[in-house]
Amino acid sequence: DGTFLPVRLWDGVSVKLNHKDVVIGIDWLFEGEGSMDLQWLPHKLQFFVLRGPKLTGTLDFRRLPHGLRDLYISQTQISGEVDLQGLPKTLQALNIAGNRMSGSLNLSHLPRSLKMLNLADNAFQGPLDLQNLPNRLKYIDLSENQFSKDVLTAVSPAHPRTILMEGNPLDKDALTMNCAAPCPCIHTDEKGCVTLRSKKSILLYLQGC
Repeated sequence: DGTFLPVRLWDGVSVKLNHKDVVIGIDWLFEGEGSMDLQWLPHKLQFFVLRGPKLTGTLDFRRLPHGLRDLYISQTQISGEVDLQGLPKTLQALNIAGNRMSGSLNLSHLPRSLKMLNLADNAFQGPLDLQNLPNRLKYIDLSENQFSKDVLTAVSPAHPRTILMEGNPLDKDALTMNCAAPCPCIHTDEKGCVTLRSKKSILLYLQGC
């Protein structure tokens, strides 16, 4: 009939309100079937958590609230490619692990405020440039995807970070050849944990222990 319930009354939703009773946070476990259109999220939203094993559709990050800080959409059937250049400039954490997303990734124009990026357990592939990441970005999980040869890496001692890459069909020789850091090498410890190193800096965890 065209009538919409307030978001705080939706099934499976818990909300956080500010002092003016404006919705600034949503944690939603969606157990039904359907898709999610991000343009209908409250425009003052600061964090959004969504899980739903039967959720389908695609993600258009250009539709997100401009002040969003944390976005977690995981364990769904959401598929398709993603344009990370459309993320809000205020975003600090992005977790879209455990979905069915695919295609290549452009990580060279991420929000400067981003501190954590989890894209694990999808089907991303193609070239991957890790040389122009935001200085604040300390943790990146790209494990369990389809990255192989064209992974470009670098390291800055002033901005150390952890990049997880286990579960990808990586060509280790190509990794060292494409690394802009000085003297890159593959290192395997006594537990069988494989890493790409430059001097004392760890660039990539290639396999989990």
